[in-house]
Amino acid sequence: MTDMDSVHKKAAVLLRSVIGEKCWHVSTGNATLPSFSMALGEKIPRERPLRYRDGTSFAEYTGRVSFYVWCTWRFQKGNRVLVSSDDDNEEIVKALQRLVGDKIAGIEIAPPAWDVVVNFTSGKRLCVFCDHTQVSPSYQGNWNATVGAKRIDVGPGTKITIQSA
Repeated sequence: MTDMDSVHKKAAVLLRSVIGEKCWHVSTGNATLPSFSMALGEKIPRERPLRYRDGTSFAEYTGRVSFYVWCTWRFQKGNRVLVSSDDDNEEIVKALQRLVGDKIAGIEIAPPAWDVVVNFTSGKRLCVFCDHTQVSPSYQGNWNATVGAKRIDVGPGTKITIQSA
């Protein structure tokens, strides 16, 4: 078994531990689109609240689980595409907000670039396509997930690491 196989297996186990976690916040908007983040699970008080206030508790709390996406993605339900990272910003924000209140039903990552599929209990599915593959991509990563005290960082290319959050 290679080091990459070992990291992949550890990442898969860590990600499967978030099954059942409820999404309570999705951060989207303005200059960050189509990138976004989700906060899931237990709300943990921040040491210092965020300056940016959006009318939710996100400024004061972070999730036990957080998921950030910087690469190409598609949000779908069954055979119907709801929105993708290439769509109109207003449609992206509206569709991603529909994740709030939904729970993770399953999550899988796949080599070689560590694409990820997140299935929700509502039947919605988030498909993340790791397209930042060059040594000097437009972004230094594709996605990352923090689960408790561990963080998985993916990209660029086939890079995947697990470290303390």
